[in-house]
Amino acid sequence: MRIPKDDFRLRFDLGGGAALDLGCYAVSCLRYIAGEEPEVLSARHKLGSPQIDRWMRALLRFPGGAEGVVEFGFRGFYTPRNRVVATCENGWIKWDDEDLVHAKNGNEIRESFPAQSTFQLQLEAFVKSVRGEESNAPAPDDAVLTARVLDAMYEKAGLPLRGALQQL
Repeated sequence: MRIPKDDFRLRFDLGGGAALDLGCYAVSCLRYIAGEEPEVLSARHKLGSPQIDRWMRALLRFPGGAEGVVEFGFRGFYTPRNRVVATCENGWIKWDDEDLVHAKNGNEIRESFPAQSTFQLQLEAFVKSVRGEESNAPAPDDAVLTARVLDAMYEKAGLPLRGALQQL
């Protein structure tokens, strides 16, 4: 499906751009895997219209020495495609929308998970939070930390920020 020209994702005044629409998931995932807050070393982008990033790629470095790359974009079509790869000295983990595959010391294991609607899972986590029950939903300040990384990516790319964050 092609993104309509008047879609909110393409409007600067409504926080448009691939980084805020898709990049937040990639950055949040990388922060979760690393367990630390990164420094943005570099960021490249392509514009779809003035001030609206349609593609971005950034190199991040974490205090523990790990580095990661996030890449996301519209590329003309709104077709979700997710993939995560983490590599370390003893093995690797890959996730590609279907299976989780991991290897340690040469032994490869593939795990499949039942397809579930992410919207349903989000709603269930929200309901648990509202009821005061334990939930696997990230804490609200996690979104702020992800937004700070996205702002740093915009700055490294030479793009204007979408709005100021309030300090927690």
